[in-house]
Amino acid sequence: MIDALGRGASDQLLELLAAVIPEFLGALDRNGLSGIEFAGLLFLRCLGQSTSNGSYMALQKEFREGLLAKEFYYSPGDADVFFRRMEFKGFLRRQRITPAEKAVFFGTERGRMSVIVLQPAGVQKIEDVKRDVLRHYSDLSTLIPPEHKERFVALTSTIQQVIPLMLARVQKG
Repeated sequence: MIDALGRGASDQLLELLAAVIPEFLGALDRNGLSGIEFAGLLFLRCLGQSTSNGSYMALQKEFREGLLAKEFYYSPGDADVFFRRMEFKGFLRRQRITPAEKAVFFGTERGRMSVIVLQPAGVQKIEDVKRDVLRHYSDLSTLIPPEHKERFVALTSTIQQVIPLMLARVQKG
């Protein structure tokens, strides 16, 4: 795919990414989140199991080992501090589930029954960051010269169609 873009375009995409990272980090800061806290909220929202009450949950072991240890090199003690901090902020909750609940949500009754549940305040925090980032994107889009607006709208539409396909591929592994 990158070859199809051409070397110049792929370099420009990386430059654009590098240019927007400070604004993204600023959005996290303005919303009182660190990068890892936001990654944790997104992990639960995007990769967690949806519950009947509209929340999301993940097995604590999967969250701890699949995200915190693997991606951020957190020790078990670091992970506990992270969980306590996020619970204190009201973003997530650790809880136990029954074997029957585990079978329904995760396809097995085996193993530990501890889950991490995304709380409404965590969902709201994701929305706050998203709104902040979209505001910046909207501000940037006003800089596009009128003669390029139509192409920009078409590109945005194409991206909106392609992203779900890319996500499905990534989530398959």
